Amino acid sequence: CDINAKYSKALDGISIKGNDIISMIDEIPIFCVVASFAKGISSIIDAKELRHKESDRIHAICDNLSNMGANIYQENDTITIKGLKKLYNASINHYNDHRIAMAFEIMKLSIGEQMSYEHKDIIDISFPKFYETIDSLIQ
Repeated sequence: CDINAKYSKALDGISIKGNDIISMIDEIPIFCVVASFAKGISSIIDAKELRHKESDRIHAICDNLSNMGANIYQENDTITIKGLKKLYNASINHYNDHRIAMAFEIMKLSIGEQMSYEHKDIIDISFPKFYETIDSLIQ
């Protein structure tokens, strides 16, 4: 199933669980980035599958967003994000996971910073033209 996205200035928090998590397992990192800008609370409930990808994505997402100042926490296999808090630039630990690296390069752009380009080797695993593609979209 494809994910269809539509621009909106007003994002509201949502909860996802069960089959929705499974069908978008690789998109959860960027979902969490977007959720940090949403009004209200977003939850990814019972996402134990995220612990067994290229990294423990629950830990990687929570660690990086927390370092940027997000109101995020994990309890068991659930991630909860309270959005709309001002976020700050921080060093990103990609945990050798290309999806974490891509999501947090996009996060840097979302808070008005420049991409670091330091995660190219890990991102090239799945998207060799990632930086080129993003650069073409923002110019």
